[in-house]
Amino acid sequence: KVFSRFESLQEAVKNYTIEATPDETSSVLQQGGMFVFKGKQLLYAHKDEGTGDHAPL
Repeated sequence: KVFSRFESLQEAVKNYTIEATPDETSSVLQQGGMFVFKGKQLLYAHKDEGTGDHAPL
């Protein structure tokens, strides 16, 4: 069963090429963040720096 899952993954990515990755990778690497608003006023913004990063609240 594990091998059939792996074969399914291989089939799904068989046409993937590195060309699919954009030259500007900053947006590709953005993993999350948080915005706090009061009405239309932005009170707080946090951009996660990496996997497992969280806003210090």
